[in-house]
Amino acid sequence: MLKRLKHNLPYKIAAFVLALLFWIAVYNNDNPIATEKFVVPITMLNQSAPQFASLEILNEFDKFVTIEVRGRESELSQINSTDFSIVYDFGTITSDEFTEINYTSLDYTGTNAIDYKVINDGVISLDIEKLSVLEKKIVVQLQGEPAYGYSIISTTYTPENFSIKDISSLVTDISVAVVNIDVSGVKGNTNIRKYCEFYDKDGNELIELNEYISVDVFIEVARDIEVNTAIFGVTDPEFLVISHTAQPSTIRVSGPEDALTSITTLTAESISVSGATSSFVTKASIINLPVGCELVGGANTIDVAVVLEQLVTKEFTFSKEEINFIQEDPYGNYSYTILDNTISITLKGLNNELQALSNSILAPYISVKSLQDNVILLSVEINIPLGIKQVSFPQAEVEILKNITLQMSVEDIYLPNARFESYTYSFSVDKYALILSGFSEYLTNININSLNPTIDVMDLKEGVHQVPIILSLPDNIISNSNLVITMTIAVK
Repeated sequence: MLKRLKHNLPYKIAAFVLALLFWIAVYNNDNPIATEKFVVPITMLNQSAPQFASLEILNEFDKFVTIEVRGRESELSQINSTDFSIVYDFGTITSDEFTEINYTSLDYTGTNAIDYKVINDGVISLDIEKLSVLEKKIVVQLQGEPAYGYSIISTTYTPENFSIKDISSLVTDISVAVVNIDVSGVKGNTNIRKYCEFYDKDGNELIELNEYISVDVFIEVARDIEVNTAIFGVTDPEFLVISHTAQPSTIRVSGPEDALTSITTLTAESISVSGATSSFVTKASIINLPVGCELVGGANTIDVAVVLEQLVTKEFTFSKEEINFIQEDPYGNYSYTILDNTISITLKGLNNELQALSNSILAPYISVKSLQDNVILLSVEINIPLGIKQVSFPQAEVEILKNITLQMSVEDIYLPNARFESYTYSFSVDKYALILSGFSEYLTNININSLNPTIDVMDLKEGVHQVPIILSLPDNIISNSNLVITMTIAVK
């Protein structure tokens, strides 16, 4: 058997090789070796690990790799991209000195006879920077002015601080976070939500941080409003309420715009002064505070100061010359004379008001309307200022005399001791009006003859003279005329 196998062995081997070569030639022609590329998504392990290490990957990188596969066409036709998995472990990044990362495993899950590799060695370039944390207080800036009569009481906001964790180059640039609020013309409490604006040390806005953090701002607005107070009751008779005022006279009220704009004045509850004998301060509640409003400071009461002062008396004395007559006879038929030298009146009031009074301010007077000749007691009136009480009401004795006018001719004047043989005597007027006053009963029988008008010229020489006329008047008749006349004496 072995002999038969060895018979023509070289020819047999040659024939086998030739057959094998022929088969290979036919196989390679029908199923050649080819190369194909597959795009495979990468699997990222520990993707958050850089952030836990306070690192941030800044650049965007391709999340797919291209795998080049070599094999028979029949093998390649059975392969797709899901047969491959490539893993990158980002947990290996521990500092910002890393500039690239390579895959940690590349697996083929199929059974085909192939060769494969990642194009460009599968290296991903990275731009890594450290993360920093910055915490700072947010600054709220109010711009503009509220409406006239209104004021900003307080500004509160949430959050009060910002905390930002970002790349060091950005964080170190942040100088301030600002919320700008326009309060122009506001008239009530205001709620505003607004984003912070971030600025670097040079005042440039960091636009990349826009809308990073929003802040809720509450602005408390108040209005100064006058407070009205009132009192009731009667004090002790010897005391007077000088004033009753709120302390302070205006208070600040905060609230929504519609409520604040509806208020004109505030009213405090009325305070009793019954029987009071001294000044006092007491609490009073505001009774017309609109719903939603409150007094700045929280309390709903104010202090009301009631000032009392004790009344005093003062006596004013008037001479009869200071007392005027009013409503006198318009035709001059009567004369009026006060027989008392002085009249005193006592007034009661506040000390400072009494001290400010004078006789001229009080201006005493007596009314003689429709009165005829008589001696009568009449009330002395004064101009009493408001708040002053008159305690005494004196009367003055007034003499009222009737006036009559007699026409006296110069021819009726008797000139004793005249020297008619040497001189002539003439007057500047022909008649002289003589006014006499007295009671009617005594004036009835008065005439020029009974008065015996006389001018004594004994010591007079030639020339022009002002000479008195002497009358023989009864004791109860007086003359209201200027009894002087101009006389001229000339030599014959």
